[in-house]
Amino acid sequence: MVPTYLVNPPNPMPRFYEGTSHQGVQRRYYPYAMNDNLTRIKEDRNYHIIYLENEYIKIGIIPGLGGRIFEAIDKTNGYNFFYRQHVIKPSLIGMAGFWISGSLAWGYPHHHGPNTVENMDYIVDKNRDGSVTVWMAYTELRHRMRILFGYTVYPNSSIVEMTIRPYNPTPLVNSFLFWANPSVHCDTNYQVIFPPSVEYITQHQKREMTTWPISDRRYNNFDYQGVDISMWKNTGVPSSFFSWDPQEDFFGGYDHEKQAGTVWIGNHHICPGMKYWADGNNPAGKMINNGLVFNNAYCQIAVCMSSRVSVLSGLRPESTDFAGRITAKSVPTEVISLPQLFKNEGYSTISIGKVYQIKTTKFSFNLINKHYL
Repeated sequence: MVPTYLVNPPNPMPRFYEGTSHQGVQRRYYPYAMNDNLTRIKEDRNYHIIYLENEYIKIGIIPGLGGRIFEAIDKTNGYNFFYRQHVIKPSLIGMAGFWISGSLAWGYPHHHGPNTVENMDYIVDKNRDGSVTVWMAYTELRHRMRILFGYTVYPNSSIVEMTIRPYNPTPLVNSFLFWANPSVHCDTNYQVIFPPSVEYITQHQKREMTTWPISDRRYNNFDYQGVDISMWKNTGVPSSFFSWDPQEDFFGGYDHEKQAGTVWIGNHHICPGMKYWADGNNPAGKMINNGLVFNNAYCQIAVCMSSRVSVLSGLRPESTDFAGRITAKSVPTEVISLPQLFKNEGYSTISIGKVYQIKTTKFSFNLINKHYL
């Protein structure tokens, strides 16, 4: 059971290429529908989770959320070596609309594509060596590319093996990427570890570089000079750090307080990408992180009367039928308005100008300038 913010069905009208881009590529939707109908409705929802477990680790896979590893626990110390999201709150980061944070997600043939939240076909194989594999398959509709991938847990091992088998069943040549996106729990004690050969990192599109792990210059419009940017706490603005020319087959992260971490291992000739992204320990990063789990932020309705009533009542316009024409009868008496709150504390409140445009005492003004009514 996971608290989940609901997403309404997408607009069924087809959308084609509109001249926009999505993280460096053309944003072509069709035949997918652009699904940006997020809601503020939250309910507890059951998800089908497949668990693989041995004496060292336990992982939970949700086929209905893109086949992601939703949780992964080191049983020797209780450490969550992937970020276990405690509330599913979609955000508009995906190629075709909504996307969710946390866990280990993947993308093919493009990152943040529709598959990150799609329902996956799957089977569970028990192998002769005692290991167990969960296989999942997905066909991407824009290019008709297909992928088979599996998670395997072995006896007496803390390794989760990920096997990827991309297919191109079409007669056309198609480019692709496979992008694994493991997220981890970070705090001021967390450090990202690139292999020793990595001396420089770069931004998206390789538009700028700096040294690693101690930065020698300004990077991403922030003065990182002399700062150890491998430490999460030192991420001054939300930033990407792409390793430059790694020669080893690993990278990872380590929590110095919990004395635990996560390591990725793979052939760097086949999988050369080693990237670290962090919103970071800064006001902008905290705002972004809160945006994925928050409960009380909202966007105003751009109608003058509705907005004024909303601001002074603290209520969303549509939650009190304020989205249309407002009359004195539509102002809820049970709501303590901002002027009423001040009045209750002994202040005098005066309405001057366009405040409510309603001659009513329900909002507890001591004086209403009638000239503006």
